[in-house]
Amino acid sequence: MTVLSAPYTLLRRDGETRVSHGDPPRQLAELPLPGRHDAVAVERRGGMLRAEAARLIAERRFALAFQPVVRLADRRAVSHEALLRLRPLPGAPVQATRNFVDLARGWDLGPALDEAVLDVALATWPRDAATPMSVNIHAASLRDPVCFARLLARLTGEGAMIGVEISGVASLADLPAVAAMVPALNAAGVRTVLDDFDTSAASLACVQAVRFDEVKLSGAVVGDAVAGARGQKLLRALLALAETAGARTVAKLIETEAQAMLLRGLGVGYGQGWLFGAPALIKPERRKVA
Repeated sequence: MTVLSAPYTLLRRDGETRVSHGDPPRQLAELPLPGRHDAVAVERRGGMLRAEAARLIAERRFALAFQPVVRLADRRAVSHEALLRLRPLPGAPVQATRNFVDLARGWDLGPALDEAVLDVALATWPRDAATPMSVNIHAASLRDPVCFARLLARLTGEGAMIGVEISGVASLADLPAVAAMVPALNAAGVRTVLDDFDTSAASLACVQAVRFDEVKLSGAVVGDAVAGARGQKLLRALLALAETAGARTVAKLIETEAQAMLLRGLGVGYGQGWLFGAPALIKPERRKVA
């Protein structure tokens, strides 16, 4: 049995992942059923009710589009990132994906959304694909021991063909959970990525404390580097830190050949953006997910 130190304890025995009996009981937020009329369920934000958002997640009314990450030296794809694409409920207005994700997290539906996306990703990405894929999981989901145990159970056995991009690392308060969870994912053979790597205290502390396989520079860092010398100096400093930490670096939102050449010249090894390929839908394999 392996015990992982954290603000809570995860136990692994005979391939089973569970929360330690010694920890306070934690429950995932109950998804409200359509027709429930308490104050939270009927609250409307951004043109959507919480119950509608919960139903969209529970019914998996979304697809995933996969965008390549390429090696800048030869433009060969080395992995693909799964990106959410909504399928609205009948008669419901079209909802921008970013707006929906923000609403779901504001309603404490983020862990359920992350689990649902992982399920769909595992059912969609072919086992014999030439490259691995990665899914985004928010730091807030990792802070919930029950949610993390469920995510780890799904990921165990998938190996290096899947990666987890940890997003939403916004403050130093996220560091203890991330520092405990990344080794657990690595031990399960899962690649780990820090998303939106920048000069914030939380990002810098995470890279110094945790061994990630990869970091993805934030769009703002990439944009500043394209804009001028000051941004390029900051980018080089981040590259040096990532290299010291043993993580390869990906630049996001590369749209033009000039941007790709500039970033490669600055020392960035990998890139992602419409220059290398738009996110593409693929037909699900519908393989069984444990």
